[in-house]
Amino acid sequence: MQTKSIKVFKNSEKFFVFRSKENNKYKVFKIAHKNPNKIMQEVRLLKKLINSSKILNKKIPKIFKYGVIKKGIHAKKGYYVIDYVKGFTFTEIIKKNLCTYDFLNKIHNYTFQNFLQILREKRKQKKNTLNTSLNIKKLIFIELTKIKKKDILRRIYDQKKIKVDNLEYYNLIFYLNIILNSKTFKKIYKNNFYLSNIGHWNFHGGNIIYPNINRNIKMFYLIDPDATWKINDPFFSIARYVYTYVHDTIENKKYYIMSKSFKNLKSVKHTFKTKIIWSSTIKKKYENNFSEFFTLKDKKKLNLLNENEKFRLKTCILLCLLRGINSNFEKRIQIIDDKGDKFKNNSIYIFLTLLKFLKTFANEIKKK
Repeated sequence: MQTKSIKVFKNSEKFFVFRSKENNKYKVFKIAHKNPNKIMQEVRLLKKLINSSKILNKKIPKIFKYGVIKKGIHAKKGYYVIDYVKGFTFTEIIKKNLCTYDFLNKIHNYTFQNFLQILREKRKQKKNTLNTSLNIKKLIFIELTKIKKKDILRRIYDQKKIKVDNLEYYNLIFYLNIILNSKTFKKIYKNNFYLSNIGHWNFHGGNIIYPNINRNIKMFYLIDPDATWKINDPFFSIARYVYTYVHDTIENKKYYIMSKSFKNLKSVKHTFKTKIIWSSTIKKKYENNFSEFFTLKDKKKLNLLNENEKFRLKTCILLCLLRGINSNFEKRIQIIDDKGDKFKNNSIYIFLTLLKFLKTFANEIKKK
């Protein structure tokens, strides 16, 4: 596989993604640095999504080729090539301040409603034919077990109570027990009825590309499905969209945490304060579109869902944050001031975000 001049979009431990011209047409190449089977799983999932959904059939860029590279520095690595979509991602539209608050709300409103259409669409698959012992509760505890094995997170997890942003919280398992043992949870997820083995699972803002927002906000494409899930609730895809604010904040290091817990050797109580440091304009745009899903107030988008769907989305947000803690785990505490009070750590930031969300979710359940 030979390419000419390229534009690199991503080069991480897992993937190398770039744009290059082939036959006078721009295409996007995605190469997996590790197991080639991972990229093949992604290709198979893309094909399933295209074949199972009339909506996604039009929203996933064309796959030109895929396989294993035979020669060169990338020999034996898996890859695929898709059509290049020129435009801006949802995340870029916010970060680059490309439109007004009102216009961004219109984009968000249509995109969210379109996602609901995708999830509610009748898929070409047989119901109740999932041959797996996995269920949503097991998926939650798989992620929770991983967290408990990470020393720095376990030390926070083991606390019976901690204080975050001047409010007191119990530990994760306290709130999880309320949610997972609720009548609503048991009723909804009985017999895995709402679970599926086909889903994009990754409607993150960086994976939604709009070719021309000024001409048509209804036209967008979806890239990079998460093929690591064997089974999940389809609402996990929207949970990933909701997670955009959290993801973009840690990805761009637009936050810090204040705590004396790591320097005070005699400290028994864990106290944290979080601070988001996006510009006021960008912060407001993120919060206008995503805060309601975490505070569960001013439910403009949530009210588009029935009660069953609301609960499923909240459960998927819970699972998404758990996965986010593990996917973005950092062993290192990055101290950013001379006093040792301010630090950055992506996994701890998401952990604290999850804790605040769980308390709100659990309190809502107790009121019913």
